[in-house]
Amino acid sequence: MKAGIDQARKDGKPHGRPMTAGKLVPEMKQLRKDGISKRAIAKQLGVSRTSVIRLLRSREEALLERAARTSCTLRDKVGATFPSGCFGPSPMLRP
Repeated sequence: MKAGIDQARKDGKPHGRPMTAGKLVPEMKQLRKDGISKRAIAKQLGVSRTSVIRLLRSREEALLERAARTSCTLRDKVGATFPSGCFGPSPMLRP
């Protein structure tokens, strides 16, 4: 089975689940600029509300949100700026 997938990739054939909601991102962004709610966009385009939220979120926002849920050391790696004193010193950085 793996050999077949490797051969398909070499031939340049698409692999994996086809994008459905992802094809609608430009339309989603325009509707959002027009002031339409995410719920209404989902209903109008026939996709889930979660897909609309996920696809409209920028990559930076997603990284910062993920960093906020993880350790301070990861926040430092991402380069996010947070108010000083908000998070104590990282135990990994102590001498």
